[in-house]
Amino acid sequence: MITIFRKSAYFLVFVCVFLLGACSNRIGYSMLLWNLPEYGLEDGEILPVYVKSTISKVYVIGLPGRDEKIEIPLWQITAPASKRKAQTFRAKYQDYQNQYARTLLDGLPIRFQTVNTARQVYRLRKDEVVKVLYKGEGQPVMAGANPLDGDWLRVLTADGTEGWCFSYNLSLYDSQSQDARNTGQPQEPETSTAALAPVFEKIWRPESWQTMITNNTIDLSQMRTNYEFTIDSVTKTGRLQLAGTDVRFAFTGISQGPGNSSVLDNSPITLNLRNENLLSVSCLNDRGIPVSYNFVPLEEALIKDIIAREQERRAGLYDTLLTLGPDFVSENYGALRFAGGNNVVWTGNQQLVPYVISMGSGSRGTVEFKYFLSDGLRLQFDGVITITLTGSNKENNFFYILRDNGIQLEDAGGVSPQNSVFAGRSVSPTVMFFVKQ
Repeated sequence: MITIFRKSAYFLVFVCVFLLGACSNRIGYSMLLWNLPEYGLEDGEILPVYVKSTISKVYVIGLPGRDEKIEIPLWQITAPASKRKAQTFRAKYQDYQNQYARTLLDGLPIRFQTVNTARQVYRLRKDEVVKVLYKGEGQPVMAGANPLDGDWLRVLTADGTEGWCFSYNLSLYDSQSQDARNTGQPQEPETSTAALAPVFEKIWRPESWQTMITNNTIDLSQMRTNYEFTIDSVTKTGRLQLAGTDVRFAFTGISQGPGNSSVLDNSPITLNLRNENLLSVSCLNDRGIPVSYNFVPLEEALIKDIIAREQERRAGLYDTLLTLGPDFVSENYGALRFAGGNNVVWTGNQQLVPYVISMGSGSRGTVEFKYFLSDGLRLQFDGVITITLTGSNKENNFFYILRDNGIQLEDAGGVSPQNSVFAGRSVSPTVMFFVKQ
């Protein structure tokens, strides 16, 4: 037993000697990026590096003037290099040595590049401290038509995230100043204009439009060029205009609201910029009930083009009926005449009253192609035709199939479209066939 103990002791001594010997061989020198106050080390100091552990994600570094070696996270120093290269590297950071910053605004983004629309790599909390590394060149951050004061700074967070942050909502201080370190509290910004810069820079349209565009189901009653949310930071005015909603407002400033929201002072509007491409706008409607709308940035030229193409599509469908007909006759359901200009004349349709066509409806009306078919119904029908006759406010929707000798209509009155799309058929629909004349 004593022999075994001695062998174990010899082995432990051997391991310790081996490790100490390994640590005597430096792998390079690095610059400290973040203070180590417990060891009296300030950022910018050049330190010897002995071991890198990718498993533990630490470096073993030496302390100047001491035999002691410690572990620090990989992010806290620069990559090991020669001592000369490390000293040369330090010159890049010299202007901001000992410079840290507190965040004045909750949710302030750190970006991948020096552009206010670049990808976010981190979102800072209010009063969170970052290390300022150096200044960079980049695009100015705009508040409406005016550039904000500030610089693009390369910063480092306490978890090792590195990126670019615009300094407008940062409060810089020197870590060697006792006052700044202990008592310097950042002052609240007068407004959170910088955080809302993307709101001022873009034209915001209802989020539902993006779904329409993706699915190619354009509802022209909802998509109009004047339907948008706009805000001007210079005049401090804005407008929320949608179908059935038109709110014009003025505000005196911008204050931090609950969570990440921003309140437009002395106005009914609260904003929540969820990300650079999604804005939530809350207000009170005409009845004093809180409502919220989601918006995405869509340029006016794109919307005009989409509207024009949808109008052309609908006009083309009506022209197809004119070319195929324009007169169609059914033995039981009367005669249809497409008279141009989206007009229709439907006579002899008494058998469809009142279950399909409302009582009191006239023979003249208008034709629209404003609804769409689900993927399943597109396999069975060519589309949806909507006929509105004079004397009635009721829409008469029919699934239709174009044939060489006429048109087949199937009453869709027993189902309702969702977001302008029909996904089902009536249980026992009336089916009509009209022969072209």
